[in-house]
Amino acid sequence: MVTKRIISTLLAVVMLLSALVITVGAEESTETEAPVYTYNTTNATPTMDYLAGATILPEGSTEEPVAIDSPEKKLSMMDLRFEKDGYRLYVDAYSGEVATYCVETGETLFTNPYNINSPTSVDGKAPTDSIKSQLLSQLVVKYTDLATGNENTYYSYEWAASRGQIDVKNIKNGVRVEYTIGREESRMLVPRQIEKSSFETKILNVIAEALKDEGGENNFDYRKLKAYFVLKDASAQTTQEAIDDLHKNYPITKKMAVYVLDSTTQATEVARLEQIIKKYAPSYSYEDLDEDHMLTEYESEDENPPLFKMALEYTLDKYGVSVRLPANGIRFNETLYQLLGIEILPYMGAGKNPDKGNIFFPDGSGALFDFEKIEALGSSTTVTGKVYGQDYAYHTISGTHQEIIRYPVFGVYETETFETVVPDETSETGESVVTTEKDRGFLAVVEEGDALMELSAYCAVRTSPYNTVKMLVYPRPQDTYNIADAISVGTNDTWTVVSSRKYTGNYKVRYIMLTDDDVAAEKEIEDYYSCDYVGMAKAYREYLERNEVLTKLTEEDVK
Repeated sequence: MVTKRIISTLLAVVMLLSALVITVGAEESTETEAPVYTYNTTNATPTMDYLAGATILPEGSTEEPVAIDSPEKKLSMMDLRFEKDGYRLYVDAYSGEVATYCVETGETLFTNPYNINSPTSVDGKAPTDSIKSQLLSQLVVKYTDLATGNENTYYSYEWAASRGQIDVKNIKNGVRVEYTIGREESRMLVPRQIEKSSFETKILNVIAEALKDEGGENNFDYRKLKAYFVLKDASAQTTQEAIDDLHKNYPITKKMAVYVLDSTTQATEVARLEQIIKKYAPSYSYEDLDEDHMLTEYESEDENPPLFKMALEYTLDKYGVSVRLPANGIRFNETLYQLLGIEILPYMGAGKNPDKGNIFFPDGSGALFDFEKIEALGSSTTVTGKVYGQDYAYHTISGTHQEIIRYPVFGVYETETFETVVPDETSETGESVVTTEKDRGFLAVVEEGDALMELSAYCAVRTSPYNTVKMLVYPRPQDTYNIADAISVGTNDTWTVVSSRKYTGNYKVRYIMLTDDDVAAEKEIEDYYSCDYVGMAKAYREYLERNEVLTKLTEEDVK
């Protein structure tokens, strides 16, 4: 692990900045009243080609898509929804992305990377669509199917945004982004049994036509779909024994030839087939599905799929933005599924290689993960710790020795590099590329739900160029026990017990933006937090002062 150890904890750094003494007092609100502005809302429709990271062009356009490669371009694709105390909230109602813009400094904090097509330094390739889908997610739901015991992970972009299942509402002092993660429709738009000509005319021929420029019937998606369906046709049988056997297993073949979905097809494969049908045969509807099943006398056995409902609330005050996930607002079928954990804003303010920068991780005396040193390793790095250390009533000891996380704070800062094409008469092409640098960063303070949270410093390197700190929360504490420790067995089987009591409070995180020194000088801003760990320490010190956790020493205290 490549880390740069800080000599002391954040508080020790703070002590170098000013003499402080810890006191305990009641929390008082520091929020001041300010005019509230609301802006036009939009339906959850795509505003850009998200996985391509570029603008959407009208059909038939010969122009090149504009790449979203700067904060300004990304903001132009979002809606201004709220403004207060010198900050603005921009929202993409389709993807659920939110950006906090500081009016004084012109700096922006995004919930997700705006330039997801940035190549990795390992192979120079952009992340895969699967990784991009993760980068565009604000929530990650991890659960267990109680019927099968299988664990699974749902990312909000794939399972909410791309399905049009995000709703944005105005609330007091901010906005609320509501997510329905999973399948709202209990049925999949894949016929299990369908009359031969109906399947060919409504689905196969339509898909072949849609893919005519990409191979038609030789296209991989077409062949994949057709391979999962088996034709059951009595007229194609050569013996009476075969006909009798077909009629016995598929009585409908006495009336018509049918295509039947292979009974061994797994749920994940059915979901992929559904995507193909929806994409290339969009005219095929659930009404058509019902008619085809009724015609072939098929009775659906589809069960309730995993479906999770929750919301993130973004509110502004004069110190920045706070994000809250109400735990008592999480809804799902607890008789069928067990919620293991939720990652909240896993890529908020993520830094990017090959930019210079650091992740601050509150491990023991504190650690800085240097982007350049991590990148030089050429492999992914993850360091995970439970806030305030392991609760041995609910967690097993695992992994190598690590320092305890003492404070519920973390952050990221980087020197972001931008390349701009400008006119240049001296150049052969008439243009030249100008490279500029700008520092940015944030400090995050977990205000509620911190004792049920796990933090992970995550540097992907190979799969994407982004470095971040992920928050994983546990709605229900759980204990995993190795049976081999209690009885003589030959394997390390585990037994997991989940608490019957669940957390019903909030998971709340405050984000404090850091400021580039040059920007502060240009705008003549004297009171700001610099983009380094000293700036983070100052931000945390003043946060603790505002909440009456710390007070300055007086002359009388020194005597």
